[in-house]
Amino acid sequence: MCESNRHEEDLLGLMGRCGHYLYHHPERKRGQGKILRILSQKEQMTQKELQEILEIRPGSMSEIISKLECRGMLERVRDEQDKRMIVLKITERGKAEVMEKPRHEIEKELFHVLSEEEQGDLKCLLKKLLDEWYQKEE
Repeated sequence: MCESNRHEEDLLGLMGRCGHYLYHHPERKRGQGKILRILSQKEQMTQKELQEILEIRPGSMSEIISKLECRGMLERVRDEQDKRMIVLKITERGKAEVMEKPRHEIEKELFHVLSEEEQGDLKCLLKKLLDEWYQKEE
């Protein structure tokens, strides 16, 4: 079945390492990519709206937004109807980033080591876990 050089690692540890890699790996910028994809589909959106969609904590969202702003991918502007409110808008550079690498290409790069059958099995197992975990929260 599955052989590993680290027999001492348990399932939870391996899942944690996978999650950490997907979230933090510098080439992926997964959280940033999601935000850019959402903003490319909407004309503008508040940080709070984005936060609710992505279920991200305010501090984490602020950090990601700041990084995207520094990279010139989005800008914060005053809402035209309510000058007190700040909205986020994707820039042309941000739109180009979204168009550069579609999600299916990123997925292909990440999971190429698994056969199509293994990818299907993994997807089913992950869905089963998530369904169970979210049911317990209700």
